[in-house]
Amino acid sequence: MPEEKSRFTRFVLPAVVLIALAIVGVYAFVWLQSDAGARQFESLKTAWGKYNPVALLTGQYDEAKRTVSWTSDTNSTAKKQGIILNAFSALSKKMAPGGEVVLKYDMTINIPQTYTVPTDFYCKVSSTGVEGEIIPPNPVRITSTSKPSVRCKLSGETTDTLSGPVRIDGGLTFPYTTKDVKLPVYFARPDIAEDFFNKYGIEERNPIKAQYNEEPVELAIGVSDDNMQPVIVEEAGFPMIGIAAHNRWGGKVKEVTSLEMTLPEGAAINQELSKSPSITCPFEFVRTEKGKNLYRASGSVLQSITFLQTTQTFECWLTLDPEIIPQDADYSKKEYTAAISYVYETAPKS
Repeated sequence: MPEEKSRFTRFVLPAVVLIALAIVGVYAFVWLQSDAGARQFESLKTAWGKYNPVALLTGQYDEAKRTVSWTSDTNSTAKKQGIILNAFSALSKKMAPGGEVVLKYDMTINIPQTYTVPTDFYCKVSSTGVEGEIIPPNPVRITSTSKPSVRCKLSGETTDTLSGPVRIDGGLTFPYTTKDVKLPVYFARPDIAEDFFNKYGIEERNPIKAQYNEEPVELAIGVSDDNMQPVIVEEAGFPMIGIAAHNRWGGKVKEVTSLEMTLPEGAAINQELSKSPSITCPFEFVRTEKGKNLYRASGSVLQSITFLQTTQTFECWLTLDPEIIPQDADYSKKEYTAAISYVYETAPKS
């Protein structure tokens, strides 16, 4: 009996466990492939929040899978937009032991006239993490017509504990919006798509891109993997819209506070195919206004947009109404638009 029990423990029991795990795995896989399972899994990821390990891992996996990345054309006449930290330097080049140290922020301000930007400044000793005092205190309110003089002060008590070469880092964090990003979109019937632009004397050429105006975050819009137009309108067709957000300044996107897009009337997100709102397609319908369908990312999904990589990509499948092209026309020209609001931390200067 002891020998039979030992044989059962070593061979039969592990085999039973492996078979049971395989069965559970197959059922789990089948469930995840179903619409209900996929929606429930996306809901769980979103509900648990961006700090949950499962959400973080699956979010990174989703991002890794989305290898398509759209870009914009940089506006050659645009100047860098936002609050640009050019330099961070001490007023005095020599630091006496136990003496007070004052450093200044050299900034360029290029924001719309209607903006008031509450900006948080920071400075710290890199080796110890000890922070200095910001004068005037945070948040410093910045407008297009104001360029405040901001200082970081390290007290004598702080400097008295330092020895040898010391690096002091300074930076700033501010909210900003990349807005009015527009992509011209041509919709055409299948029979006239070939050599479309030449046939109809249209000057624009593929790939048609939105314009980037040197904001901290670039928004690009695409209509397919290869971003080739026109978009074909057909009964069994499900075109897509892709949006890529690129961190262009080398700092950190601390938080995304809003993400919106508009589609022309006659174009709508197919929620079943897109499984929206999700981290892949985060949008919910808001309203139709002035011939445009407004979509906005839900608050719960915004928390999952973490910019773990330089680029964050979103894509949604669409349903097109045949009437998006007038009955007496071969094609129509419409527009997709997008905007993103965020809190941005500049790369530190020292």
